[in-house]
Amino acid sequence: VFNFAPLQGVVASEKLEPSLRCGELKSIVLLDECGVHTKSKAILRIVSRISGPWQILLLGVVIPRGVRDLLYDFFASRRYHWFGKNEDCRVPSPQERKRFLT
Repeated sequence: VFNFAPLQGVVASEKLEPSLRCGELKSIVLLDECGVHTKSKAILRIVSRISGPWQILLLGVVIPRGVRDLLYDFFASRRYHWFGKNEDCRVPSPQERKRFLT
């Protein structure tokens, strides 16, 4: 469903407006047919397009965006503490590599 590009890459610098380019943003960014979405709005739009238990997060639409973004920031700042951090990056398979925009 999704393709990926690093915020530091050429694709992001070409597609994102200057205020959202690398160095100024440390968040998830979704670019779709409706525009650019960040933080909780990006998460909700992504979850709306995938199936499975993640769909429960769509209930978050009733929470005001400012509160949702605070929750996003809280989770993002603690994710490595809760889930750990790998020192090495996994090499994507050839199938996965096709989904990366460069």
